[in-house]
Parts: sequence; structure tokens; C-alpha cells
Amino acid sequence: DPNTENMVDDPLTYMGNIMLLIVVVNDTTRNSMSGGVVFLNQFPDEMAKVRQNPDLIPSMVSEIIRYQTPLPHMRRTTTRDVELNGQKIAKGEKVVLWFVSGNYDDAVIERPKDFWIDRPSVRNHLSFGAGI
Repeated sequence: DPNTENMVDDPLTYMGNIMLLIVVVNDTTRNSMSGGVVFLNQFPDEMAKVRQNPDLIPSMVSEIIRYQTPLPHMRRTTTRDVELNGQKIAKGEKVVLWFVSGNYDDAVIERPKDFWIDRPSVRNHLSFGAGI
């Protein structure tokens, strides 16, 4: 990317971005990893699936991220007037998107309260703000 290819020539910007990544990624990654250990111990049948078939690891990671959403919500500002389910939201209003709620929406996620590493459409989650 032309905007970042020479970032190393600007040490303050480079280090600022490195620190931002360390601080931001540290919390979410640590929580997801520790949550995954807990879930695999709470659901030994799912752990057995991974042991029998390591190809399930990418699906397991997606399910861990869905089951314990690393970023529970995000605030956004509307860019235009909109109506959603009969609720009018004016341009410039602040809205909070609860990703964790979307990840447990049984209209979209089959058996959302189950930790299920080989669920159909395992990547169909909102953990990072997109997917559903």
C-alpha cells in the first residue's frame, strides 16, 4: 500500500503503529485464546473432534471467536437518515452495534448457545463487525 510502504522511514509513525497493534491485539487475542482453552475443557466432545481431525482447527478458531466475541460492541455515527424496523435514526446520531448479540441470534446462528466447532457456516459471525 503506497500509504504505508515507507512507514519504516518515519520511526515515530512506525513505532506508534506497532504499539497500537500490541495494545489492541493483546487484549482480544489473550481473551480468545484463554476462552478457547476453557471451552475445549468444558466441551470435551469438541476437543476430541480436533484431536481426531486437526483440519478442524480453522473452524475451531472461528467458533471460539463467535462464542466469546473479542469485541462485544462498537459505536458508529450514522451518515444519513435511516429507518430500521420502524425506528427512525437521524444522520449524525450515535448507534451501538452489539456484535455479541448478533453472534447469539438464533434466527441466524443454529444452536447459538452450543460450542460447536464444525457447525455449518462457522464463519458466519459478527465478531469483527461483519459476517451476518
